[in-house]
Formats: sequence, structure tokens, C-alpha cells
Amino acid sequence: MGLLRALAFPLQVLLLDEPCANLDPETTLRVEAMLLDRIQTEGWPVLWVAHDAAQMQRVADYRFQIRHEQLVEVTDERD
Repeated sequence: MGLLRALAFPLQVLLLDEPCANLDPETTLRVEAMLLDRIQTEGWPVLWVAHDAAQMQRVADYRFQIRHEQLVEVTDERD
């Protein structure tokens, strides 16, 4: 519900912290699709934080991880 309230206001950037946590897989895919559509339509820059590597592969143009206190870009599917 908080996500929908946030999307109701004009945004310059979208910061998402585990927006699909606690959702079942089907609902997660629906929320991802809705968010990606709005992000593309509005042209928002987005920082999307998640622990789900599969989700990040589905939604992100660039992926980063914190490893040993360093921010590193994930460039390989095996990472």
C-alpha cells in the first residue's frame, strides 16, 4: 500500500527497498511488471535494493553487490 501511495505523487527518482519482499511469486512478477512499466513511461531513475538475484536479473540494467565492504558491479550471470 505504501508503494502505491508513493507512486501517486510526482517523482524525480524512485528508491525501492525490497518492494516485493513477502509477496508470493505470481504477485511479485505482477508488481515488477507494473513498476517497470511506470518506470519506463515516466523515465524515472531508480535505485532498487533486493536480495533476490533472480529478481535483479529480471529488472535491472546494472547490478551491484557489496562484497567485503566494496561496491562491485555484477557482470557475469555466475556472480
